[in-house]
Amino acid sequence: MPKIIFTPEELSYYFDPTYKSEIGEKSREFETEFRIHADGIFPEKIISEARPNESAEVFKYRKTIWQPKTKPSFNKVFSSLQKIRRSSDWSVKFNETSFKVPEGETLEDYLTELYPKFESLEKYMFDVWLREYLIDPNAVCAVFPGQPKEETEFSEPIAEIFNSCLVVFFKSEDFVILKNPLGSTYRDDQGHEHTGDSYYILTTTEYLKYDQKNVKREFKLVSQIPHEIGYLPAWKLGGVLIKSLDGELLYESKIAGMLPELDEAVREYSDLQAAVIMNIFPERWEMATAECNTCHGTGKITNQNDSSGFSTCNNPSCVAGYVVSPYSKVLVKPAEIGQQMAIPPVGYVEKPVEIVELQDKRVEKHIYNALAAINMQFLSDVPLVESGLAKGVDRDEASNFVHSVAEDLVNSMEQIAYNISVLRFGVQHSEEEIEELQPEIHVPEHFDIFSIKIDEEELQNAKTNKLNPAIINEMEIEYANKKFAGKPEVQRKLAAVLTLDPLANVSEDDKGMRLSNNGISQEDYILSCNINSFVERAISENENFLVLDMKQQKEILLKYVKEITQKTTMNGQLNTETLEDAEMVEPNQLTNA
Repeated sequence: MPKIIFTPEELSYYFDPTYKSEIGEKSREFETEFRIHADGIFPEKIISEARPNESAEVFKYRKTIWQPKTKPSFNKVFSSLQKIRRSSDWSVKFNETSFKVPEGETLEDYLTELYPKFESLEKYMFDVWLREYLIDPNAVCAVFPGQPKEETEFSEPIAEIFNSCLVVFFKSEDFVILKNPLGSTYRDDQGHEHTGDSYYILTTTEYLKYDQKNVKREFKLVSQIPHEIGYLPAWKLGGVLIKSLDGELLYESKIAGMLPELDEAVREYSDLQAAVIMNIFPERWEMATAECNTCHGTGKITNQNDSSGFSTCNNPSCVAGYVVSPYSKVLVKPAEIGQQMAIPPVGYVEKPVEIVELQDKRVEKHIYNALAAINMQFLSDVPLVESGLAKGVDRDEASNFVHSVAEDLVNSMEQIAYNISVLRFGVQHSEEEIEELQPEIHVPEHFDIFSIKIDEEELQNAKTNKLNPAIINEMEIEYANKKFAGKPEVQRKLAAVLTLDPLANVSEDDKGMRLSNNGISQEDYILSCNINSFVERAISENENFLVLDMKQQKEILLKYVKEITQKTTMNGQLNTETLEDAEMVEPNQLTNA
């Protein structure tokens, strides 16, 4: 039975800062591991474990020059998954309801135009929820009731994400204890103000809030709000479930497969930064010829306060008794080379650069392998001609991965919408009426996540390998839609050219041979040869041509065909002067369309 009552002893137990649970500790560990790559945090643990005997000075220098090498890779994955909402079959639809809600106060209005801070729930899901879902699958999403701006208005419920570091305890479908990041304030017996802790407890029936009230860490109930949702209005973001312990759930991120390679990349990148400084930056050497006037070439000056009677020369330009420039260099004394003077007396130390090139390639390979672990290697910066690796892109596997993410996102979005509708309208309407309000959110099946370069390569390969023209035709339509995304008129025009051509992607020579062998009709031949000009003419004569159905479009083009067939020669052959020398649309032509 769900827990709804908490004793003072239980509150003291859970609110103790030293409280830990096995699932909670592992959840925080997962989050910390991913923050390194998502937020660009210095990987202190990774480097210290790899270089345990390194001095504190060198470690501090590593930290000073650190750059978040793997952060762009995480951002690329995140950006690609945000394209889910650009899928042709992504939709959020609201149905007509049997009861009336004041204008501007409907669930659709609230979730699409009035959602606090983000304007729409969809924007919140793709900007905030999705990123935290990838980083911290054990974070908790909780829907809070909010408050109406005016007594006559509806409340403004909102979803909040509490990362694992703020989740004290979570028991699925029972209760959750969350640490309020805003904390609280209280005054001691002398009236001094102090910062204290604050906690939320969400159950299947109410929202509770407790604030610290004194230095003894005693807490008081400051808010108690009942709800009619019927179940716990909080859940973990989710991912791959790897452990369940008496209602406590432990998830692993669906991109956790990237971690081993990303960790190796940041470790080796830190070494690469040091290698660049040691092996790339030029280091000058010169013969030491100008004695320091302060120490007269000894490097030491008299100092009665030192037990030895001497101390290091205090001339800032003096190095071992000789004056040098402020630039980094190695100083060589004549005595060290047998009193012979080098000619010229200056030069640069030769350094091996091969190790730098090797390390650089290793770092890039680790990043590539990390992306390949989730079938997104096409996002890598490694040039295709250099590695040839990106030619193995598996669209099915990549789409399966994206589809699984889309399912989780839609599931959480539906839960948020339902919780908000109950908290916003539950008092006035029945459960059946609340169900009527729910939006229909379709999990898309077709994803536009691949770069257009991959589409170009695949299209070219299909033509080179002489695949069925029908297949190539579909690939060209897909390519055109992606190339001209945001230009619907161009998309529709190119789609009409490609779909209405009965001999699309058949060469002109092949068309002529088929016609001479009676393999195709004269009408199809004429239509295919003139498809571009026919479509242009149809658009100029009827501005609604592109929105007509395919049957109506074809009827118009066949009228143009009939005009040409009436101009044939007396012996029955086509008057070729009336035919355009039309070519099928190639990718480079689409680019210039």
